[in-house]
Amino acid sequence: MLCPLCQREQVVEIGVTMGPARLVMRSCSGCDARWWDDNEGNRLGISQVLTFAGQTRRRRRRVTVADVLAAPPAGEPALAPPAPADARVDAAPRP
Repeated sequence: MLCPLCQREQVVEIGVTMGPARLVMRSCSGCDARWWDDNEGNRLGISQVLTFAGQTRRRRRRVTVADVLAAPPAGEPALAPPAPADARVDAAPRP
């Protein structure tokens, strides 16, 4: 595929399913142009892409560090919370 702006062949394609649609985001490695096409090759405007994105249902909620620290996976040891940036760590004296 050629970039519509600079005519280079260095185009990265990433397929994404958004809501009911299968879309392809294309990015030119030469001039950094980006555009979206539907599965049939029709060019989409950003407003159309955002409409599809709004129809996408979240399957999983985002996991935070606090979630991981609070409930480690079965069989895994619990993680200690990170020390504050200004915490001082004192080593035990050597015998």
